[in-house]
Amino acid sequence: MIVGSGYSAANFGPDGTPAAPGTAWLYISGPVVVRRGPIDVIPDRAGSSIDMRVNGRRVLAERT
Repeated sequence: MIVGSGYSAANFGPDGTPAAPGTAWLYISGPVVVRRGPIDVIPDRAGSSIDMRVNGRRVLAERT
Protein backbone atom coordinates (compact mmCIF):
# COMPACT_ATOMS: atom_id res chain seq x y z
CA MET A 1 0.00 0.00 0.00
CA ILE A 2 1.26 3.47 -0.87
CA VAL A 3 -0.58 6.26 0.86
CA GLY A 4 -0.68 9.57 -0.98
CA SER A 5 2.39 8.97 -3.14
CA GLY A 6 1.89 10.16 -6.70
CA TYR A 7 -1.64 11.43 -6.20
CA SER A 8 -2.64 15.07 -6.33
CA ALA A 9 -3.84 16.87 -3.23
CA ALA A 10 -6.89 18.04 -5.23
CA ASN A 11 -8.65 14.69 -4.49
CA PHE A 12 -10.31 14.20 -7.88
CA GLY A 13 -11.66 10.87 -9.12
CA PRO A 14 -10.69 9.17 -12.39
CA ASP A 15 -13.33 11.10 -14.32
CA GLY A 16 -12.34 14.44 -12.77
CA THR A 17 -15.17 14.49 -10.22
CA PRO A 18 -14.08 15.96 -6.88
CA ALA A 19 -14.70 13.90 -3.75
CA ALA A 20 -17.57 14.99 -1.53
CA PRO A 21 -16.61 16.98 1.59
CA GLY A 22 -15.24 14.69 4.31
CA THR A 23 -14.48 11.87 1.84
CA ALA A 24 -11.53 10.88 -0.34
CA TRP A 25 -10.92 8.86 -3.47
CA LEU A 26 -9.19 5.51 -2.99
CA TYR A 27 -7.35 3.67 -5.76
CA ILE A 28 -6.77 -0.06 -5.33
CA SER A 29 -4.99 -2.61 -7.51
CA GLY A 30 -5.20 -6.36 -7.50
CA PRO A 31 -2.53 -8.61 -5.96
CA VAL A 32 1.02 -7.73 -6.96
CA VAL A 33 3.44 -10.47 -7.99
CA VAL A 34 7.18 -9.85 -7.67
CA ARG A 35 9.56 -12.04 -9.63
CA ARG A 36 13.27 -11.80 -8.99
CA GLY A 37 16.09 -13.39 -10.88
CA PRO A 38 19.32 -14.76 -9.44
CA ILE A 39 21.94 -12.40 -8.02
CA ASP A 40 24.76 -11.57 -10.44
CA VAL A 41 28.05 -10.53 -8.83
CA ILE A 42 30.44 -8.58 -11.05
CA PRO A 43 33.29 -9.41 -11.22
CA ASP A 44 32.57 -13.02 -10.42
CA ARG A 45 36.08 -13.73 -9.04
CA ALA A 46 37.66 -12.11 -5.98
CA GLY A 47 41.02 -11.51 -7.69
CA SER A 48 39.52 -9.22 -10.32
CA SER A 49 37.87 -6.99 -7.73
CA ILE A 50 40.85 -6.29 -5.45
CA ASP A 51 42.73 -2.98 -5.71
CA MET A 52 46.06 -3.59 -3.98
CA ARG A 53 47.05 0.09 -4.22
CA VAL A 54 44.43 1.06 -1.63
CA ASN A 55 43.80 -2.36 -0.06
CA GLY A 56 40.17 -2.33 -1.15
CA ARG A 57 37.70 -4.49 -2.98
CA ARG A 58 34.85 -3.33 -5.19
CA VAL A 59 32.05 -5.52 -6.54
CA LEU A 60 28.57 -5.00 -7.91
CA ALA A 61 25.69 -7.32 -7.00
CA GLU A 62 22.46 -6.91 -8.93
CA ARG A 63 19.36 -8.82 -9.90
CA THR A 64 16.60 -8.34 -12.40
